[in-house]
Amino acid sequence: MPRVRGVLVATLLLLFLTPVLSGIASAQDATLEAVLTYVGPGPGTTSVYRYDYTLTNNSVTPQVIELLVFFDSDPDSGVIFLGDNSDFNNTSGFTGTASGPSGWVADVFEDPDPNPWVVDFFNFDGSNAIAPGASLSGFSVTFLWKGTGTPGEQFFEALDGYAHEGRSTLVQVNFPPITGTITSDCTGQPLGGIIVDLYNEYGNLMDSTFTEADGSFTFLNLPPGDYTISIVTPIGYEDPGDIPVSLGTPVDLALICLETSGEPRTIGFWKHQMNVYLRGKGKAQIHLDDLISYLDLIYEHFDQNQIHPVEVYGVPPTATDTEKLQEAKTILTVNHKGSMNLRARQQLMALLLNVASLKLAQTDVISEDGATVSQAITYAWDLIDDDVPANDETAKTIADEINNGRILAAGRIPLSTPVYTYSDPGTAIREVGGRTLLQPNFPNPVGA
Repeated sequence: MPRVRGVLVATLLLLFLTPVLSGIASAQDATLEAVLTYVGPGPGTTSVYRYDYTLTNNSVTPQVIELLVFFDSDPDSGVIFLGDNSDFNNTSGFTGTASGPSGWVADVFEDPDPNPWVVDFFNFDGSNAIAPGASLSGFSVTFLWKGTGTPGEQFFEALDGYAHEGRSTLVQVNFPPITGTITSDCTGQPLGGIIVDLYNEYGNLMDSTFTEADGSFTFLNLPPGDYTISIVTPIGYEDPGDIPVSLGTPVDLALICLETSGEPRTIGFWKHQMNVYLRGKGKAQIHLDDLISYLDLIYEHFDQNQIHPVEVYGVPPTATDTEKLQEAKTILTVNHKGSMNLRARQQLMALLLNVASLKLAQTDVISEDGATVSQAITYAWDLIDDDVPANDETAKTIADEINNGRILAAGRIPLSTPVYTYSDPGTAIREVGGRTLLQPNFPNPVGA
């Protein structure tokens, strides 16, 4: 045993002084798979990582009894003088750990900085050696990372008493996700269907997602760093601005509800506003800029909603003010020969204007058994859009009563109706990192 250890130390010293020549033995002799885990911050600006290794003996005979892993090494050339990126024992007080599976001992050889270092796992008595065709896991090294980016592949050797070399393959990165939950501060209920954008420290968009029905969101496979999230704020809530987030630390955000008047207006009120600006007669109670902004909000938050579009008003913000006002007036004006479907759309348009103008909140309870404005909008639109004429009058009556400030009787709106948060999709429905942002899986509101 002492003779073998002495040869090993001498070999390591030689490796530190000269580059390792590639091609001495087949790279297929052994395969080392490494799972990289971010452990947490280290001293100063450094980070602590852990490699968990699985070694496979492809053709080393009669068995593998030793594994050398060279840190700060090039996995292709075997050169180990590539910089001072990692440490096992650091002057700032960090001390790493190295351990092997049952029967294996781990030694660490490290000269003072900035020299590279090596971990030697050995099992010279062969009690848990790795025969050809077998694999063994349980090798791990926790170390300090000082380099840029994240640690990558390494040069290694698997030995049976003579040199055999291989190349490591980094098969998995195991970083904790960024997670959070968004709720309403005035109701405590989760807000589903809200778009959450993730930005890195340089302000670049890294990913984008929707909150699920329970208000939760998740970002996976992110390297450690400084991140912020920005949400696309739904109507009736205060924009929280950019929020710093960290890997593995959940963010629980309660959106602050904006104050609403609680005084909805009827279709006559809203039709009057459109006519004043289109015909130049009468006195408007709402400034033109505000009225146009309400119509744009309806288009962006309801018509273009990716979870549950409510397609009553479909004029985009790029249209002229006159085009927007004329379309709104047309929807709000139904003559005596108009169908019940048009009358239902008329009342629902007024209800959307009441929400866009903060006369009602999406979370306001409008029935004796606790149904909300959001559920009323969802249910009414589903009745309008289901091609069943008998349902149109129900939708019309529900919206009409809400617009007149009445509380609906229990059971008028099924409490099983999903609670959608009608939020502006903005430009987040796009290719992000080579993929298309997908909407969350909400239950089908029809027949729910």
